[in-house]
Amino acid sequence: MKVEIGTKFKIGYKAKKHNDEFIWREGMWTEGCGLWTAKNGKTILTYWDIVQNGFRNATEDFVFMTTSKKEIN
Repeated sequence: MKVEIGTKFKIGYKAKKHNDEFIWREGMWTEGCGLWTAKNGKTILTYWDIVQNGFRNATEDFVFMTTSKKEIN
């Protein structure tokens, strides 16, 4: 998956912090974001949460939808 820096998106996934409730977040692709595999074999997407102003992880079974693209200067 190739996403350009500055791309905004919505991501949905089951959040452990919310009793496995399916939640939606607004994100932006920045340096430090990426798709990787954890030691336990699960796929994880690290993204920048625009609302919480910090990095978050979505683990497996996530939905990723691009909303717009804006370059960061």
